[in-house]
Amino acid sequence: MRKVERILVAVDLGETTEATCAAAVELARAYGAEVVFFHVYDVSGFEELQREAPSLYLDQVLDNLRMQVRSRVGRLEEVPARFRVEVVPDGPVVQAILDAAERYGADLLVMGTHGRTGLERMLLGSVAEGVLRRAKIPVVVVPARAARAVGEALAG
Repeated sequence: MRKVERILVAVDLGETTEATCAAAVELARAYGAEVVFFHVYDVSGFEELQREAPSLYLDQVLDNLRMQVRSRVGRLEEVPARFRVEVVPDGPVVQAILDAAERYGADLLVMGTHGRTGLERMLLGSVAEGVLRRAKIPVVVVPARAARAVGEALAG
């Protein structure tokens, strides 16, 4: 396996976020790698927000999301010495993740999965599966059940 110098972490701010970030930080510590925490924001939700608060700007929403990601990262026991947070508006999520991995020169991609099955997975699709099928670099997927265990440990 080639040297891992940069890890891209796909962060969705859902229930799997802490476990996904914790796994990435552990890998980064083992490899001495930099970590990029990456979130894709669905701008269709912004249009609804703007109806309620017309003076709200997309830049403000993206800044808020960056703070949310940093807050989640800050909850970890050990925060990597070298990390950055990127939030991008919209675009197909799978492609945005793959583009970010290439743009940052990531050697490894870490992401969580919600563990959906059956009809729910068929209707909603699976970002993790899409990334796994198209990624040019190794992908570590943190399963939802592991995320729930980490979430309980952090809350307890």
